[in-house]
Amino acid sequence: MVLIPEQPKKKRKPGSGGARPGSGKPKSVIDWAMLERACEIQPTRKEIALLAGVSEPTLEKHLAERGYTWPTFFEEHRQGGMWSLRRAQWNNATEHNNTTMQIWLGKQHLGQKDEATVNHAGSVEISRPEDQAALDHLKRKILLEDKKSVTKEVTIN
Repeated sequence: MVLIPEQPKKKRKPGSGGARPGSGKPKSVIDWAMLERACEIQPTRKEIALLAGVSEPTLEKHLAERGYTWPTFFEEHRQGGMWSLRRAQWNNATEHNNTTMQIWLGKQHLGQKDEATVNHAGSVEISRPEDQAALDHLKRKILLEDKKSVTKEVTIN
């Protein structure tokens, strides 16, 4: 009986995909129209990758093949969702008479703002010298503003 020594196995490079051409994992097929529509609801990159059935690095690779990065792809395809949201807000304010939405839209688009007036008739106790200096400065400023408004009233008449 003749014994033949066992040959050591050749190690392959990691990620070489095997010795035969075309072997390895098949290239992912991505439904780009679906991903473009999905961007309208402002998803994260991770959510888009999950929807596409690929990892985030694979998604980045496929985007690069199409001439995109995630931010450029997302920015280009999210606008439809922004329009839908704006239309829904507008309808909510006008057709459903949502006062809160009307106020918010007024602040955003018409420059409206809330103004608060504070009247204080009590006394204020000041214990630190720097606070007293600040209070004195504020009193002088208020007196100057009052003089200006009186001057304006006199000038108008």
